[in-house]
Amino acid sequence: MHVAVRARAPDRPEPRVDVARAIAAQKRPEAALAEIEEALRIDARFAPAELERGRILEDLGRFEEARDAYQNALAARPAYTEARLALARLEGRRGDAAGAEAEIRRAIEADPEEPEARRGLALALLAQGRTPEALDAARAALALRPGWALAMGDVAWILATSEDPAIRDPRSAAALAEDAAHRTQERHAGILDTLAAAYAAGGRYEEAVAAGEKALALAREGPDRAFADRVARRVSAYRTGRMEGGIGR
Repeated sequence: MHVAVRARAPDRPEPRVDVARAIAAQKRPEAALAEIEEALRIDARFAPAELERGRILEDLGRFEEARDAYQNALAARPAYTEARLALARLEGRRGDAAGAEAEIRRAIEADPEEPEARRGLALALLAQGRTPEALDAARAALALRPGWALAMGDVAWILATSEDPAIRDPRSAAALAEDAAHRTQERHAGILDTLAAAYAAGGRYEEAVAAGEKALALAREGPDRAFADRVARRVSAYRTGRMEGGIGR
């Protein structure tokens, strides 16, 4: 199939990027990168190729190279919101929440109605402890994309875990998280983790353990070991009838 895709347009970069995505999904990153290099040989400033290259490198943990790729994509196409948000996510993974926020605000300036950017802003602000602003951004994302499970989960997380009594609302958090879990057929680890936190915040520890164990099983299937470890610590805390101190995503 990959050969057929290339053959239809051998002198265009787009089919190479499509093939690279398919190969990357098969967990063959080096082969995917080879396709990306072919796309860039055809067009050295093809921004989607640089974006895909950045994603593959990021998955490999080669963060500096991934950052260069995202910046190359933006150099070729400055208003490329998808690349801007990818760079922001990477900055957040590298521990630079302020840098992530700066990139996201550039994306919002270019496209104020982009819900992904508003959600990214919420996460960057939350990482900096700016909870009221984070809640506003998460709610803005949900307003731009009603029924979006991920944004519902973000709002629920803040309502469940905030130490500010003016914000903390376990009942609303649980209702939102239950809706988000239903929309994702209870197959999203982060949303189930949020549901568990919401139950725990309301003193419903037996339900928190049940939801947390589902979240942990899914998290352990994924590549983010640090996230799985955090979920495991939370579940252990719920089993003793408490929320983990300094709870964080």
